[in-house]
Amino acid sequence: MLVLSLGCENLQHDQFVEELGEYDHDRVKFLTCQDVDDEFTAAREILKELAAYAGQFQREPIPVSELVVGMKCGGSDGLSGITANPTIGRFSDMMGQRGGSTVLTEVPEMFGAEGSLTDRCISKEVFVKAEHMINGFKEYFISHNEVVYDNPSPGNKKGGITTLEDKSCGCVQKGGTAPIMDVIGYGDPRGGDQGPEHALRPRQRSGVRNGYDDRRRRSPDPLLHRPRHPVLCPGSHPEDLHQHPAG
Repeated sequence: MLVLSLGCENLQHDQFVEELGEYDHDRVKFLTCQDVDDEFTAAREILKELAAYAGQFQREPIPVSELVVGMKCGGSDGLSGITANPTIGRFSDMMGQRGGSTVLTEVPEMFGAEGSLTDRCISKEVFVKAEHMINGFKEYFISHNEVVYDNPSPGNKKGGITTLEDKSCGCVQKGGTAPIMDVIGYGDPRGGDQGPEHALRPRQRSGVRNGYDDRRRRSPDPLLHRPRHPVLCPGSHPEDLHQHPAG
């Protein structure tokens, strides 16, 4: 990976590296454009080094259980919520059934459709975490005098989306139907405090649901209790929705 800086940003290279912490110096290189005469030439040389290092490795088969696939917005229109996103949701469920994990991002695009996620929380504790995550993001907007529902974008509207709820109902489709196991902190390893296990920690919007129905924990729903049926849902916030293999 080549991390490219112009040199005139508020976030300077030294601060970036300090906050980054430990990293593999063979895999990650940096270039500040203002430090060289020709950034194109300098970048090519660095990329050659990275390519040579990567060339030392060989592909090998791994089990699906070791895969973590992140899912992000690809540009929403009036059809994405009934075509592309449900297809991704089927893929997410397929990954879970085989022991893999998927990651659902973009918490602001869950506003208005939180119930379809929080209803799948594996426990009351996870439900509360999910509620705090989503409410926390809204409070973050409000604390900076930003409009919570400043969505959908002009491009979304041109494509046929009318409201944020309309857009959100499409976004959550990418999470499939598997149970949500925990919510992990932004930047934390998959599974958060749970070690190698996948975990989900979601938070729900106020008023969407007033409590957690404990009967869901005894539900005959096969997805809820299937041993290796994960769904990982993280968002672009200091906390992420993460679903994983139950059991």
